Amino acid sequence: MNLIKIRKERKISQQKIAKEIKISQSNYSKYELGIIEPNIETLKKLADYFEVSIDTLVEHKSTLIDLGTLTLAQKQLFDLIKNCSDLVCVKAEAYINGLIEKEKDINTIKNIYKA
Repeated sequence: MNLIKIRKERKISQQKIAKEIKISQSNYSKYELGIIEPNIETLKKLADYFEVSIDTLVEHKSTLIDLGTLTLAQKQLFDLIKNCSDLVCVKAEAYINGLIEKEKDINTIKNIYKA
């Protein structure tokens, strides 16, 4: 979806768009992130709101995650994320990024001591 690009170019908040087309901000956020796809009726509302064609909204390359490529742990985490609020998602992202950085630091230290 080109939603993020279009929304940012027009300097409109997710909350405003969601209110205007009568959906939750959480769902709109998930559309932008590619976690879920809007149904055809929502696509029509978004196209009308932005005054663009549905083709403009929809990318040819899917940004959705291929669940078949995920590990069991990743699938379980993905299932939790699908149902969380925006605030929980932001906190989870920060926590995961912190874990990734910590893992990188640990690996760097291990490599130093191996040398």
